[in-house]
Amino acid sequence: MWFVAHFAVDWAVGIPLLVAPESLLRFFGWHEIDPIATRLFAAALLAIGGQSLLGRNGSVNEFRAMLNLKLIWAEAAVIALWYRRTVWRRCLDLAWTCRLRRLLLRLALLADQNRSRGAAGRVPKSHLS
Repeated sequence: MWFVAHFAVDWAVGIPLLVAPESLLRFFGWHEIDPIATRLFAAALLAIGGQSLLGRNGSVNEFRAMLNLKLIWAEAAVIALWYRRTVWRRCLDLAWTCRLRRLLLRLALLADQNRSRGAAGRVPKSHLS
């Protein structure tokens, strides 16, 4: 279920950013926009979201690899937001940082539950769909 939800959110955000980054970001109050960097970010969202959908019924090893990818990406985003906080409004920075940290915590808990189960073979469908 969580991987499908992540797919939906990643693609709902990624497609508009890929197609029309300038108009979308200006709508949300951005003044300085780099369309190439925005499209690269959108491509990363689409790739991660697409893999979430494709790998939702995969093996335990595939499940762990996807969790690791999401953890690394989310942590890199937290670091980038923290580093550039002088450019962003503080409240927006704090809100995104908190959301990403919650995502990291949720993914870490899922990974920990998966490790503690010592599951072999496939991840139960109740955890993936």
